[in-house]
Amino acid sequence: MCDCKQSHSFQIETSEVGVESGIENVSDEQMSKSENPSYVGQWDSIRESIETEGIVLKGSDCDSDGSCSEEHSVSFQIRNSLSNVSLRDSESIISTTTSGVSSCADDDSNQTLGFEATKPVIRKSLFPFVPPTIHFYLPDGNSKVYVPEDVEKFLKWQLTRTTPIVMKKILLNTGFKFTKQSSTWMGTWGRHMKSLEFQHLKPYQKINHYPGTFQIGRKDKLWRNISHMQNVHGIEEFGFVPLTFVLPHDSRKLWLFWNHSGNSDRWIVKPPASARGKGIQVIHKFSQLPKQGPFIVQKYITKPYLINGTKFDLRLYVYISCFNPLRIYLFKDGLVRFASVSYSNAVSSLKDRYVHLTNSSVNRTNEAYTIGSEKSYNGHKWTLQTLWTYMSQRGVDTSLIWNKIIDLVIKTIISCEPCVSLLTRVNVPSRYNCHEVFGFDVMLDESFRPWLLEVNISPSLHSSSSLDARIKGSMLTDLLNIAGFRIPPLLSKTAQSRLFETIQADPTCVCFDERLFDDVASADHKLKQNFYSVYGQEDYIPNILEHLSPNDVRLLVESEDELSRAGQFQRIFPSPTSFKYHVFFPSPRYNVNLLDAWEQTYHNNRTEGYNRLMELCNQHLHLKCSVECPKQVSVVSESPVFRRIAFVCRVGRSFRNRVHSRFPVRNYSSGSASAIQKLQRKRIGRSKGGSCNVSSSDDSLL
Repeated sequence: MCDCKQSHSFQIETSEVGVESGIENVSDEQMSKSENPSYVGQWDSIRESIETEGIVLKGSDCDSDGSCSEEHSVSFQIRNSLSNVSLRDSESIISTTTSGVSSCADDDSNQTLGFEATKPVIRKSLFPFVPPTIHFYLPDGNSKVYVPEDVEKFLKWQLTRTTPIVMKKILLNTGFKFTKQSSTWMGTWGRHMKSLEFQHLKPYQKINHYPGTFQIGRKDKLWRNISHMQNVHGIEEFGFVPLTFVLPHDSRKLWLFWNHSGNSDRWIVKPPASARGKGIQVIHKFSQLPKQGPFIVQKYITKPYLINGTKFDLRLYVYISCFNPLRIYLFKDGLVRFASVSYSNAVSSLKDRYVHLTNSSVNRTNEAYTIGSEKSYNGHKWTLQTLWTYMSQRGVDTSLIWNKIIDLVIKTIISCEPCVSLLTRVNVPSRYNCHEVFGFDVMLDESFRPWLLEVNISPSLHSSSSLDARIKGSMLTDLLNIAGFRIPPLLSKTAQSRLFETIQADPTCVCFDERLFDDVASADHKLKQNFYSVYGQEDYIPNILEHLSPNDVRLLVESEDELSRAGQFQRIFPSPTSFKYHVFFPSPRYNVNLLDAWEQTYHNNRTEGYNRLMELCNQHLHLKCSVECPKQVSVVSESPVFRRIAFVCRVGRSFRNRVHSRFPVRNYSSGSASAIQKLQRKRIGRSKGGSCNVSSSDDSLL
């Protein structure tokens, strides 16, 4: 085996046995680790990630004497099983042939594996002159993924210690390479970063977090935001979180409430930033409160809905593809996690964590803990669909519960939207750069009312059973497809032309195009934003869609393309019924109104909406930069209404300039943004309830 700095290419073959029936692994004698920092430690994690997938690894590209000359990297090549195959999956999945990569497969392997078709890794957009996206697949053992040779070398994923094994399987199956030092990676999955670190992202890179999501990820900040919304909009709208006190700040309030309500209540104590049940205890005396450290004290739900005598909670997966405009997806399946000991409210049982905690990391240490099957109602972990079937058979209206959960999720996300949206505008180069999945923990009481327990910004995606692997694997596959990863703009013109011939797309729209995510508004678009940034639906429907600007077309194309890739995710915001949540935003959002108007107009006839956007894309309207004044929008600015708006804006700017001449703003570098824009971006105030407020609309900063 070679010990030099060489470019190893590991060819991956999927064996006949399939996903759950075995594996043939490479021995340590067959493959040695390199001392190169970009590769050290990857082999163990890669082997672990594929050991249940029935995969054979074969080292190649080494000379017989073990010497190599090329630069060392870890390259995974998904070998094609046929030399000439045509696949027609859907309108969006392209038809393709593999004649150009016949050298990647040998006849012996094809005859042994006996695959009938390959899966294309490139998915065309619904609209012309829009770059395609990468299509991700779970390994199924029955087919191969076809990766064009020109694209394969740019499919790079930055590997982190927290990258889940199930995600590694999906990435390997889709043809990605793992890297730690390369700066041209497309995506990564890791821990949360500080807000300033987001500024170093390249426009075509995606990271799995937004700046500021600790506003709901920490239990204390989540309560402060929800408490603020309760003060503004009433507890009837935001009363889905149990009464909470943040100590030591609320110590006196808790003492007064405790004495007023008596000592008969149960309370649950949690650290504000822990996970997996660490530091949680149930108490019934004030003297049992911890003496040190910040923590929260929450009213305990003493009458939960029980199944087989045990309490449970729901782990729901909520995906945010964009915060401005807000787009929320809820996975239709999930996990139901049971306590491993029958529930009791007696004082003697309060110290038994197996009775009162539903965390899998806690209960799996109990000898009685078992994983349930989808065909029976036993075990301590079910799928969400199994729970709905169980409850439906007992006459429970599960659709009503689901709608309440959707209501809870949307309101929770909106409570943190001002802070996250503002930090994203300041620190993130492009709205393409970020996406995030949240783990919502919800509990049902005996009246089937859902209660939000906490929100996890890094939910556990590691799989300890086949049930975990199926749910989390399908969820992550659909999530990555919604995210819409695009080929980096690093291909040569010759390579783009070859790829154009393969996927039958416009040669100028093969790679990532930064213009599609340009949100800098032209003068006409700013006027339109101010005019339609209103709360009343009748004030912007249908006129907001009458004249679409380039910014409008870009947002609508992105939204519709994204929805077509949703898979098992349900888009809950925007939706035909989501207008009622607009009042919870601190100020009207133009982009939110735009998407709502589109949903109201075309949700029953999306083909008509597609045709309209296709016509505008054929005119290249979505590719026009903000300095241009599209003819379609210039006509709008000639109306008397828009002339009056322009006059008001000019007066406002004149007044603003006089104020700044008297009170100059210091320490601002020169740039395209004015001083007032930078002031507004930095104004992250804190209200009495502790949540962030934005004094003006995030969509229009003049």
